[in-house]
Amino acid sequence: MIRIKQAILHIFDPGSLEPILSNNLLAIDHYDIKQYIEKKLSRIKQSDKQKECQLTDESVVYSFLKKVPENFIAQTQELSQQFYDLTAPNPDIPTADLLWIEYEEDDQLFLAMLKLNHTQQLTHFVDYAEDGIKNNLIMNQVILPSMSQTIEEGFIFNENSDNIQIIEKKHLLENEGEKVFYLSEKFLKVAPKPSMNETIRQMKKAVSQTAKKFNESEYQQLAVAKQAIFEEVTENDLLDNQKFADKVYGNNASQKAAYIEASSDNGINQDHPLPASAQLMPNRMQRQKLKLSNGIEMTVPMALFNDPEVIEIQNNPDGTLRMILKNIEEMKNIF
Repeated sequence: MIRIKQAILHIFDPGSLEPILSNNLLAIDHYDIKQYIEKKLSRIKQSDKQKECQLTDESVVYSFLKKVPENFIAQTQELSQQFYDLTAPNPDIPTADLLWIEYEEDDQLFLAMLKLNHTQQLTHFVDYAEDGIKNNLIMNQVILPSMSQTIEEGFIFNENSDNIQIIEKKHLLENEGEKVFYLSEKFLKVAPKPSMNETIRQMKKAVSQTAKKFNESEYQQLAVAKQAIFEEVTENDLLDNQKFADKVYGNNASQKAAYIEASSDNGINQDHPLPASAQLMPNRMQRQKLKLSNGIEMTVPMALFNDPEVIEIQNNPDGTLRMILKNIEEMKNIF
């Protein structure tokens, strides 16, 4: 269970040349604020896009993060100023407020920085004219993410182990002329492991490349790959690329070698399995979703897809496919 110790909000107003750094903590005893913070933390903790690494004193911000418990307000002000100095000259990086949270969970202390990206929304504005009230619509430039919206950028730092979990997006840095993961590369100066989401995406890409190279049915290879990933993560909490290749390609040495080469080219580490969590696995990985050339779309639970008593896919002599659904006791229209 999460116990929030303290939190503070530092504002990056797009109309200001400097950040507005708070000198006071948020009222975490206020129900709405507490609920908002808890929801936002859960969004980053439960994301399959989170990447992990160990923060060391080689990182410029390491000493500041370690000092946060001693002086929460002053240290988050300094870190927010550094973040502002990095991001302000780069218009591709969305303006945002920084929400800093120190909390305790399972006898461990954590420091989280959540980047609350600004969005634009219309709102009403009451004005007064000579003949009475005049209600207008105005564009509010700094709407914060709602309680249900995901966090696109931020990190959680374990104050006990120095482990850090990062969620980030690439943005264009004007002085470099290319998009980079500025949060990890430029602000934290760390090289995190790929996220589970990114690794699965690269494995899928390599499987597709291998299927095309050997003129194999791409949908069949992807179906086998999805099943193998699902089993590996749920059973072992790992993404082991070598074991994955064994499951997908069996004794077919040439296809296995082609997949390993393609996955290496896509950035997958062959020597070190990536820790993965079944709890973070997205719903799409728990079912096979097929889109047929005639417009029909099907979603089949993973456990049933390879059951010949439920579904059978046959090759026709003319190169088309036939799909047979079996033992259907009832059919409903999900209107």
